Amino acid sequence: MGKSFFTGTDHELYLGSDNFATRILTAFATYGLTSAQSTAYQTLNTTWRNAYEVANEPVTRTQSTVAAKNTARAQIKTMSSNLAKIVEGTATVTNQQKLDLGLSVRATPAPVPAPGTPSDFKVVLSVDGSIELKWKCNNPKGAGGTLYQVWRRIGGVGEFTYLGGSGQKRFHDATIPFGSNSVTYQIQAVRSTVVGAWAQYNVNFGVAGEPVVTEETTATKLAA
Repeated sequence: MGKSFFTGTDHELYLGSDNFATRILTAFATYGLTSAQSTAYQTLNTTWRNAYEVANEPVTRTQSTVAAKNTARAQIKTMSSNLAKIVEGTATVTNQQKLDLGLSVRATPAPVPAPGTPSDFKVVLSVDGSIELKWKCNNPKGAGGTLYQVWRRIGGVGEFTYLGGSGQKRFHDATIPFGSNSVTYQIQAVRSTVVGAWAQYNVNFGVAGEPVVTEETTATKLAA
């Protein structure tokens, strides 16, 4: 949230560095810093503040004073960034304390929702009797690493057997027993420890042997 003071304009750096120096002056340990680091920052900040003021005063603004300001700016930005990393790595420093120092705070990303439910199931029969399963799945935006686990039951009753997983919205089933009249598939999208809802598809083989999807329901996986 926001940006750190040392990433802004010269004026923002001028004001922000003074605030940072004041807050760590005596409370350096609160932010995971040492007395030596605080003292060194006070000295550098004084140099930067004076150089900034001289270079921005019309009476004293010269090529030399502007160069001195630029040098002091580079030094204070480097030290500010280095100390900010220490503060960021100190577990006891709260986000509010970081904001008070003029440092940016990373927003906590919202958890990515669970994967979607497989839909629009299609099957294609191959000449060798195997079938190619294809489906769609509306997964959350930004979700990666989704796998699909596929279970199958031969006929209308009995237990489901795990066939395997697929990183794509398709699966090749080459183990359907010869002469089977129907099979039922259950497919679930899985990502890390988050899973989507099960989807169930019944496939009947017609007179000509062509597979036909006759039913589509959301289901709870039966015991394997």
